[in-house]
Amino acid sequence: MCKVSVVIPIYNVEKTIERCLVSVLNQTFTDYEIILVNDGTRDNSIEVIKKYLTDERIKLINQQNSGLPQTRCNGFLQAQGEYVYFLDSDDYIRKDTLERFITEAEKNDADVVCCNIRIDRINKEAFLKAKRNGLYTPEEALNAISCMNGIFQYVWNKFYKRSIIERTDFPQGHFIGEDYATVVSILQKAKRIYQIPDMLYNYVENPNSMTKAGFGETYVQAYNQNARIKKILDEKYPAIKKNVAAYHMLQEMGIINAMFRNDKYDTEIKEAITKNIKKNWTTYVFNRHTPFFYKMCVLTAAINLNVYNKIYKKIYFR
Repeated sequence: MCKVSVVIPIYNVEKTIERCLVSVLNQTFTDYEIILVNDGTRDNSIEVIKKYLTDERIKLINQQNSGLPQTRCNGFLQAQGEYVYFLDSDDYIRKDTLERFITEAEKNDADVVCCNIRIDRINKEAFLKAKRNGLYTPEEALNAISCMNGIFQYVWNKFYKRSIIERTDFPQGHFIGEDYATVVSILQKAKRIYQIPDMLYNYVENPNSMTKAGFGETYVQAYNQNARIKKILDEKYPAIKKNVAAYHMLQEMGIINAMFRNDKYDTEIKEAITKNIKKNWTTYVFNRHTPFFYKMCVLTAAINLNVYNKIYKKIYFR
């Protein structure tokens, strides 16, 4: 038994996996295990880390390619720790990350502890900081995610009590927004969620990430998952319905943008999103939490989607 299980999925990350793994091995807190889940990687990722596998704290699980949510799930099912931490293999953590998480979790009797995020870009760095630190209820946490001002929709900036996580928290498939689906499911079961101001996680921005790709099956699944999640949140937390609607409209704009990037369209989804934007654009545009630039995008799309298409392509492909 150990205090913390760190789960790291591996898929075609030969350039980044060593830095990620070493950032865990160099932690000031040492009562942990590392569960590496090889999701059928096609590159030399496993060769890169072979020299570390003699460390008895490290387990390697090999599986056929199953997608990120199920890879995390399979790592979670092998976890022995009282707490679980999911780290993406493109990224890395500060050397006191686990120590800070465990300290705050125990001090505040928290089921989930969330940290702020440093974004590691090629030419500069950026930061995602919560507007408010301290204790959140599930409804407050989900509202903060919807307003994009805290907690955030990512799996990897959170430290979880293993007892609140279930297999069903990890959605099937491989789609845009996998983290959001998992986080929403877990947070609803947490009694105490705690946000700390520490910038513990280094997210490495990838210009070739799936969110930059054109429209395809991953976006179809994303649309269906988002519709499912929105229905659940609307029914369970009616007080935050407007903020949830605004957040989901932003996700739908992302799907429309993907269609524009490769001129590939799902007629049914496009019509449904267009109808929603035209009907509910005021929910987004007059929401005080939404950035001005995004408001202008939604407003333009509501007035004339073809004009928005031309503007988007001019900006994206310049």
